[in-house]
Amino acid sequence: SPVHVRTGGGYTTVASPKCAASDPVQLKSAREDIKDLLKTKFCHPILVRLGWHDAGTYNKNIEEWPQRGGANG
Repeated sequence: SPVHVRTGGGYTTVASPKCAASDPVQLKSAREDIKDLLKTKFCHPILVRLGWHDAGTYNKNIEEWPQRGGANG
């Protein structure tokens, strides 16, 4: 879907950014890799911390992607 970017005079529509991780096959593969990692390594605390810090960078007042941070940027 297109992205609406704020400019000085209003909004401009630009092409939707295509992220390699948006491919459902890659996402499922990544999920399985994480499951395997959790079964073989004691890494639960660091992954929780990573997720916490990633979410902590999110700024709802910034509309542009990826500048808003968080899991989407």
